[in-house]
Amino acid sequence: DANLFEGDILIPKGRNALIDRRYRWKFPIPYILGDDLDLNAKGCVHQAFEMYRLKSCVDFKPYEGEKTYIKFEKRGGCFSSVGDQQTGQILSLGPGCDHKAVVEHELLHALGFYHEQSRMDRNDYVNIWLDQVTPGLQHNFNKYNDDFITDQNTAYDYESVMHYRPFSFNKNESIPTITTKIPEFYNIIGQYLDFSKMDTLRLNRMYNCCMYMLSHWASISQLYSCIYLNLTAIGLCKKHSYVHTSPLILIQLARSPCWISVPLSMQAFVG
Repeated sequence: DANLFEGDILIPKGRNALIDRRYRWKFPIPYILGDDLDLNAKGCVHQAFEMYRLKSCVDFKPYEGEKTYIKFEKRGGCFSSVGDQQTGQILSLGPGCDHKAVVEHELLHALGFYHEQSRMDRNDYVNIWLDQVTPGLQHNFNKYNDDFITDQNTAYDYESVMHYRPFSFNKNESIPTITTKIPEFYNIIGQYLDFSKMDTLRLNRMYNCCMYMLSHWASISQLYSCIYLNLTAIGLCKKHSYVHTSPLILIQLARSPCWISVPLSMQAFVG
């Protein structure tokens, strides 16, 4: 599709949602599942939602007339806009896109993230073989400075769900367009299993999820110390009563990349 940037991104000219805070989402994000969406694709959407809820402060809710929302439709391929378009936007899950990690990938675009190999420092980690790219598609391998994208002060991530695969946009099915400087990661790039640890770290930094969780301190303010440091296991603490106002927040606290200070009479670890 000539209107797609980097193969699966719909982007208006003249602005960039990733570095413009006005185009960051407010949670929960309203969504619509299109009638044309395959049943399996709908299931994958809900699986992806649960992973976002588990690993970040990102949340979703059924559409109720809001101005801004994401509508999942079955179109020609897998693609999304970058950032909140402020008017409602399409996220396409066409044939072959009904995988949880594909939905996670496209939602990361919608949340404001570009592909991993777009980073300015990518040449330190991968080789891009432009002579093996299908003619006319070389622009999909452009790299961009901090005026366009941000890495959230994190290292290059071969394991990111946002990384291209070795044979992306290739003209010869047996010759890759991307190889890794560290050979052991060649078969890792482009993995479509789940978020990498770095993916979730960046997501939580971008949306300030640690501060969000601190604002929900009431959910854990009555948690007394017990032998379980992982708050997802707090229900196993039998000796003390506790306030369990939001099970989801407890899971997020246990998974998010931040620490929370608590009084000495309590014991909590967030990692």
